[in-house]
Amino acid sequence: MPLDVGSVFRLRDFNISYTPHRFVVIHKIDAYQIITLVFSSKLDNVKKYCRKDEIDPPDDDDPRTYIQVEVEECPQGLTSTCAVNCNRVDVRKINECEEDHDFNDFDGATLPAATIQKIRDAIRHSKTVPDDIKEYFA
Repeated sequence: MPLDVGSVFRLRDFNISYTPHRFVVIHKIDAYQIITLVFSSKLDNVKKYCRKDEIDPPDDDDPRTYIQVEVEECPQGLTSTCAVNCNRVDVRKINECEEDHDFNDFDGATLPAATIQKIRDAIRHSKTVPDDIKEYFA
């Protein structure tokens, strides 16, 4: 299936790790480019980095740029509870993702629209996401 908003997929990004990771498409810029976020199973680490990179993080709650995703939200694409750091978006070329040796789209696995909307809302609280990217989520 072609990558679209909500698609969960796996590939190897050497800027992150030598181990393949799962990603989610949060916006499709055009027929060639997508905006993605990476999933992490290291929930406490993600929370710590979100607090550091957020505009005015709340003192007593989870950072607004921290979104936790349960397996039940995407059982065919996730194997454990994960988190996304909404301060760390990437623009990727669709063909490069699909041509990656470790690419797997988990038979069209997708996150629910409500979860995608939570992620998009959270991006607006980031101080590291460039304004031209944030404009897609205004």
